[in-house]
Amino acid sequence: MTSRGPGITKIRCLWPTATKEVRFHKATFALVEDWLAHADIVSEGRADGGAYYGSTHVRLPWARSPHLAMRDHRAMEVLQCDPHLRVLVLRIARREAESRCPSALHIMRADLSFSTDPVGFVVVIDVDANISSCDARGIHS
Repeated sequence: MTSRGPGITKIRCLWPTATKEVRFHKATFALVEDWLAHADIVSEGRADGGAYYGSTHVRLPWARSPHLAMRDHRAMEVLQCDPHLRVLVLRIARREAESRCPSALHIMRADLSFSTDPVGFVVVIDVDANISSCDARGIHS
């Protein structure tokens, strides 16, 4: 019997990189920006040593949606893949995090999750960031 490959027992280490394929959809920027102007934003978090941990919840109410098509729950697929919405909610989360820190944030990592509820479209941003050792708030504003 011949061997077809090294087999699972002979693997020494895992490949150090991974590939992720993402599709982007785009909503009209002016509509997204207008809807974010009416967003309900709730944040919590704290600075612990040289790091910040927290989350920001951004709810876009269906009743304040600038276009009827955005009130459809199926629009969530488009909205969660919209790069402009992602950038705008990340800026909101960064501002909220920096308001709770003694200094500016240096490197920020964020996980975004999207959902809907009867009131609106919800984006939850979990933030993990390093706090800068010097006060550089003017750089990020």
